[in-house]
Amino acid sequence: PAPPSRTPAVRPSPRPGASPAPQVAARPSGVPDTGRGLPAPVEGRIVRSFGSPQPSGGRAQGRTYSTRPGALVTSPVDGKVEFSGPLRGYGDVLIINAGGGNLVVLAGMASISVVDGQALKAGEPIGRMADSQTSSPELSVELWRSRRPIDPALWVRQGA
Repeated sequence: PAPPSRTPAVRPSPRPGASPAPQVAARPSGVPDTGRGLPAPVEGRIVRSFGSPQPSGGRAQGRTYSTRPGALVTSPVDGKVEFSGPLRGYGDVLIINAGGGNLVVLAGMASISVVDGQALKAGEPIGRMADSQTSSPELSVELWRSRRPIDPALWVRQGA
């Protein structure tokens, strides 16, 4: 199924005749507000954004970063490791519970250095990308709230 529409809600203008201002989505509860947004979990270039077509069909439910070989991956949030290991069709997957019904799902790492139940702080190393010299490794990052995917652009700081 296609993701829900990403059209921002608009609040009424305070004075007649003025243009309405778009309403910015609030940061989901349970996710720390740094005032600057959350850092990306890896240095790299965004090659797929939320809602864009996937090479295998369907729509992206997160962001995909093209990274340098062997790049360090860090936790974008404070939280607890809910799951770390292989998931059919996705390879090794890491799921971080950020509280308040919010989950961060990362897939594409060659190695994961954290274990189920481990407490994490934002910025803490959690794994590494493949050390391939022939192609750029890709990290998929999905954010879920109450079992629904959320556009990571709502959480991750601009330029990250």
